[in-house]
Amino acid sequence: MNSISKNTNDISKTNQKNNELYKYLLLEEYIYLIPSELDKNIDTIILSKLKKKNEGKCYGNYGYIIPNTVEIKKRSSGLINNSSFDGKITYKVNYIANVCKPVDNIIVECIVTSIDKSQIICYIDDKKTSPLEIYLFKHNHQGSDEFLNLKEGDIINVKIGGSKSQHKDTQIVCIAQYLDKV
Repeated sequence: MNSISKNTNDISKTNQKNNELYKYLLLEEYIYLIPSELDKNIDTIILSKLKKKNEGKCYGNYGYIIPNTVEIKKRSSGLINNSSFDGKITYKVNYIANVCKPVDNIIVECIVTSIDKSQIICYIDDKKTSPLEIYLFKHNHQGSDEFLNLKEGDIINVKIGGSKSQHKDTQIVCIAQYLDKV
């Protein structure tokens, strides 16, 4: 899909130092309406369904769609499928959304949330709203006293080594290397 240039200062609840994680993309989706959902505000209904379906989730290989950033740019006039008798109307919708997609070797500022014997788990801002779940494995940081002295709540910089997500996941799982404490 196409990349859209847009100001990323409207990212709510995300750390502003991580702006390079986010990009506005032009995406496409098919939305289905049943006859009882039709009224004068078709665009509002389509936008609501689009947000419910995609925001706060990973969208294919594009990344995690940040909540409250979906904006419809274009939609078709709707097509009724004559072969089925349910009366559903299909709309092709082009929309932009702010998408979080970490790439390898990007530096991210995050908060240490959980520490156990084998790993440290970090998030950007809040655990529930973070698009990333970042794992730092202790066996990759042997001999680093600074890493071993990290505590929950510490703000740190990490370098992403790899990431994985599937369609409709609520977070992107990342493996990272500890760099320093902020």
